Amino acid sequence: MLAAMGDSLSGVLDVTIAYPDNDPDALIWQLLLGKIRRIIARVRLLPVPGDVAGKDYLADGDFRERMQDWVNRIWQDKDMRINRILAVRE
Repeated sequence: MLAAMGDSLSGVLDVTIAYPDNDPDALIWQLLLGKIRRIIARVRLLPVPGDVAGKDYLADGDFRERMQDWVNRIWQDKDMRINRILAVRE
């Protein structure tokens, strides 16, 4: 999507969702049973990395590595955000 629309996008929405009052091991069942007591969502607008328009993720190894690094940093930050949210309940 970024390669096709990169120069048309002003950013990418990053949504982090946490369920601080629920057992993470039973979360799916709790969702299915409607037993989710509280949901915390954090939304932020991330700038689109420069120079993504027209790049080929499959054919361009350097571009692929940069994009993987970018996504991995987003996931690491997301994990820290969730840990901070869950730490408040302890």
